[in-house]
Amino acid sequence: MLIIVGTFLILNVMGSIADAILEPANFPSIDSCLDIQFPLSFCGEPVPMNTPEIKERMEKELMLSVWNRPQVILWLKRANRYFPYIERMLSVAKVPDDIKYLCVIESALRAHAGSSKGAVGFWQFMRPTGTRYDLIVNSRIDERRNLYKSTDAAIRYLKDLYQLFDSWTLAAAAYNMGEDGLEAEITVQKVHNYYQLHLPLETQRYVFKAIAAKLIMSSPKKYGFRLSKNDLYKPLEFDRVQINCPQDIPIQILAKSANTYFKKLRISTQKFGDITWPRACILL
Repeated sequence: MLIIVGTFLILNVMGSIADAILEPANFPSIDSCLDIQFPLSFCGEPVPMNTPEIKERMEKELMLSVWNRPQVILWLKRANRYFPYIERMLSVAKVPDDIKYLCVIESALRAHAGSSKGAVGFWQFMRPTGTRYDLIVNSRIDERRNLYKSTDAAIRYLKDLYQLFDSWTLAAAAYNMGEDGLEAEITVQKVHNYYQLHLPLETQRYVFKAIAAKLIMSSPKKYGFRLSKNDLYKPLEFDRVQINCPQDIPIQILAKSANTYFKKLRISTQKFGDITWPRACILL
């Protein structure tokens, strides 16, 4: 009798543990994920959700993002750290606030994100485009990983693309596939509308991914993400300083002078790929 009762209790406890593991908390229903409020827009430009194909593509990207729970949680945590600066830069440049979601889908807000094609950093600049917008990229310095420099470059690049295409959705598409490629497709297809163009699959999904990020991050509780303020990463706090280096200086020496340590200085600048800072006048 004792053996039977003991076995029952063990199975009961194990069943409870299994339920806790297999049934994630705060999962939204599928219906709630598909309940997209109208009108829907990106950078102030309407998304034609009354078109069945567009509705299907939007729902697909939204559901794929919502069910990538760990990734979205990291988006939300990192956004609290980086969005205040990005939003301020966008506002000063008079660029739509929605552009910040391109940084989310490009790199998941990670300085060291990289692609197989050679794109690097928060905004995933390729080397030629980065240098065109004044980012230093060489064996010792890679400013594509620097939030401040790369955000400024991304804003200037996107403003140029907007001037070229007169549409923020097309500017975003060009940011993904390159302006020459997009211009060629517009010329061949005789269409000047992102939602009507036949583009490479990655670019066809690109704006929809950004909109999905916008929907989720604007209303995280609706999609089952209930993070407290303490769960979020703290916003960046920093001072801008100029350092005149008459010669190459080991980072650990500068770190000691600043009453900090090597790793923290490297992470805070996200700029140098070497253990020394080069001889130069450097603004950090």
